[in-house]
Amino acid sequence: LNNAVVFFFFNDTATTEIYTLSLHDALPIYQLSFSPDAVADKMFKAYKKNLKEKDLYQTIAIVKKVQIPVTFNFMINGPGENLGTLYRLLKFVMLAKLRLGHLFKLHGLFLTNLRIYPHTQLEERALTHGIISHRSELLHPVFYNPIPMRWVTGSLLWGLQTLWKAKQYLKRFRGTA
Repeated sequence: LNNAVVFFFFNDTATTEIYTLSLHDALPIYQLSFSPDAVADKMFKAYKKNLKEKDLYQTIAIVKKVQIPVTFNFMINGPGENLGTLYRLLKFVMLAKLRLGHLFKLHGLFLTNLRIYPHTQLEERALTHGIISHRSELLHPVFYNPIPMRWVTGSLLWGLQTLWKAKQYLKRFRGTA
């Protein structure tokens, strides 16, 4: 029985000490999963996260040092998202993959929109911007995805899904799947 664990980190809970424990078999870590939700400082502020962009790049350096596989979760098209913040996110993903190689598990890369929950600031913002109405049923998932960035992020997700499917097809074609 393998007792290795997957760690899921929020905000600023990841430290060098946690990784160091895994190197000494005191806490065998199979994979690290981070949920910074954004990359740009502007978006961290909008999401009320206690992070800075530089923290994510420091995480890449630590992960490379300790050689533990990693995944990331990001929100897209949240309040304040623009082409500049989206670019910073894509740049981070590409640099992380280049620097970490096989340690950066793209199958664990999650890009999603924010879900609107009742009685939240996001619900108020969505009402103000006409994304939902007062009659909107929020018990079933409704996501914050305003125009015009909806078109950009939708095209991005479609492109990424198409590339992933093409890669899987090539693996099957080559017989390496």
